[in-house]
Amino acid sequence: MCIRDRSEVEVMADAGIRDILLTSEVAGPGAFDRLVAIAARLPDFKAVVDNAWAVDQIASAARVRRVVVKLLIEIDVLTGRSGVVDSTAALALADLIRATDGVELVGLHGYAGHAQVQPEAVRRERNDPAMALLADVVETLREHGHEIPVLTGGGTGTASMDAQRGLLTELQAGSFLLMDVAYRNAGAPFENALFCRSTIISRPTPERAVCDAGQKTLTADSGPAEVIGRPGVRYLRGSDEHGSLVVEPVALEDDLAVGDVIQLIPSHVCTTINLHDVLVGVRDGRVEVVWPVATRGHVW
Repeated sequence: MCIRDRSEVEVMADAGIRDILLTSEVAGPGAFDRLVAIAARLPDFKAVVDNAWAVDQIASAARVRRVVVKLLIEIDVLTGRSGVVDSTAALALADLIRATDGVELVGLHGYAGHAQVQPEAVRRERNDPAMALLADVVETLREHGHEIPVLTGGGTGTASMDAQRGLLTELQAGSFLLMDVAYRNAGAPFENALFCRSTIISRPTPERAVCDAGQKTLTADSGPAEVIGRPGVRYLRGSDEHGSLVVEPVALEDDLAVGDVIQLIPSHVCTTINLHDVLVGVRDGRVEVVWPVATRGHVW
């Protein structure tokens, strides 16, 4: 399982999950001690690094606890985010890890985030050079005696093309499970399974309505949510507590009245779930299960 925050890793470990990759570098007071404490607790835990200082800090804490921390070098595969930028830098870091007690190099992390939520042609245009760069790094490191058993990356948008390419040993697809408007509009071949129910609380004019799902309910970083099952009703924008809706009266199949419940698809599954305490599992109109969102707010 790929997880970004140390606190989320701790929640997942408490739930019995053992094979976890921390996909974001850490820094700051106590950060490396916490990371190594997780490694001492979970033998299959892995973390990413992209600089020598982090390797030294992790190794120092690991030697105190008498554990060996499994590391992956993060490669910036043209995303413009964290990661070493070429095979020369990757080799230098790999050589350092090999020479340092308390850490072990087990692979590379190359997540092409910039290729995910895009139309298929753009996905391929961005993902092909990203994976070519990763392949070049792998070749360089193996030529210098580094075994690279784990190559992890990819996502919901590029899962199919990454599987066909055969370079990665792990695919980090996650949004496919519930989906959202952004991935659906980009052509990801999965069904939407996450919905938000909201109540109409105001009907000021025939062309406007207001629901109770604003930005505290639905994030807008990937655009507006989408109203489903109500032709003629469109989610325009969200303020803190309110969702402003545009109504086309001639397109309505049924009147839209105060008290009516509408259903929306969130535009971004990841950030929306982080706003909620629970997910309600529904099948055939009946509630079957309520899942707590145990990692909500765990960002430290």
